[in-house]
Amino acid sequence: MHRHSTGQPVDTSVDTTALHRARQARKRGAATQASGCATGTNQCGRRTGQSIYASAITEEITPLAIKDVTAILRTDHKLRDGEDDDFSIRSQEEISSMMTSTMSMLTLLLACVAGISLVVGGIGIMNIMYVSVTERTREIGLRMSVGARGVDILSQFLIEAILISVTGGVIGMLLGIAASLAVKTLAGWPISVQAWTVLLSFVLCTITGVFFGWYPAKKAANLDPIEAIRYE
Repeated sequence: MHRHSTGQPVDTSVDTTALHRARQARKRGAATQASGCATGTNQCGRRTGQSIYASAITEEITPLAIKDVTAILRTDHKLRDGEDDDFSIRSQEEISSMMTSTMSMLTLLLACVAGISLVVGGIGIMNIMYVSVTERTREIGLRMSVGARGVDILSQFLIEAILISVTGGVIGMLLGIAASLAVKTLAGWPISVQAWTVLLSFVLCTITGVFFGWYPAKKAANLDPIEAIRYE
């Protein structure tokens, strides 16, 4: 458990008394076991602010320990019935839950950014393929006039769209890995690149290329050979 005082400053002697009472309560069967030290110091004697660290004897009785410590601190802070606490008590589970919630929000935010990036990149691929089909209209007409089928034209432009998408994905992946290694080296954070993320990147790039390249490729496959050859 981790207590933060939010009211007026509490001196060392008062909180030392609080810890002493916590130890006495433990002897009577209460669920607290002091594992920290006086306000303003940690277990190593360094200044950490107005905090007290305590631990329950067992995990199951943590709520009872919180209740006991709350009562002790309210008494030491001379709080009357009905007055709000001028301190806060947080268990390790609450802190862990807050961290998990924060990480989930960051993950969701990054997923939204990645989704928007895929859509923007896909629109770019579609525009590139439209320009390619328009500029190569006569080439498409010539190929179809000598026996190329619509499915051949469709496959050609889909493959081109996939190649553009995968190339962009590989470049982005390499930049991401380089940035991760730089952060790991400079900040010392434990960052790792997992194989499944690389595989997922290739799959998403392929799907993006097929999805946004389908309509231009289908348009090219449906061109009339005679009209395509006459196109200026």
